[in-house]
Amino acid sequence: MLTVQLWSPDTCGCVFHQASDPANNIDAYFITEEEAENIRKERYRQNKNNTNKNPVPPSRTCNGHAHLSDSPAIDRKPATKIVHDVVLEENVRKNRIITSLVYLTLGAAESADLQVVARQKLGLAPVGGLTRSQQGDVDAYIQDTYDTFQWEFDQARQLKITSKDPNKTRLQSHVNTLFGQGKAIIN
Repeated sequence: MLTVQLWSPDTCGCVFHQASDPANNIDAYFITEEEAENIRKERYRQNKNNTNKNPVPPSRTCNGHAHLSDSPAIDRKPATKIVHDVVLEENVRKNRIITSLVYLTLGAAESADLQVVARQKLGLAPVGGLTRSQQGDVDAYIQDTYDTFQWEFDQARQLKITSKDPNKTRLQSHVNTLFGQGKAIIN
């Protein structure tokens, strides 16, 4: 059975409705506010005791993406599929770029290598079991590397990444090679 959820990315203030059905391997996908309400009503009709009877909360388009919406209302433009797709692309691009920069910084080729590299940097065996405390140290080391990259989208929706790495030319070249010119600016 379809369920409705709200999704708001960490890249802007937009809020979207998504439907999914994990039991039938249907991943989350964009739906309109009206479609979300229809799903909620159908679920409520089928099971009044275990379904929220309140209307679904509204979707919204943030000011940074308002130009993509055709609604004249400035304070509450409903989110559209076009806005959703643009926001999703920005969010995925940001996540992939930051992750690739972390891999580059740590010298890891893939996510499994992050654990090995972090273990080596912390003086732990590259394989084998770890105590809970040691695993916490490894996880914190990786997270600290992620945290060295601060990011924001400017008003033109250009991804700007600030890094503590002194070799910003190397980072910018890496991003340009993997993702294309102008996908992110390293400061």
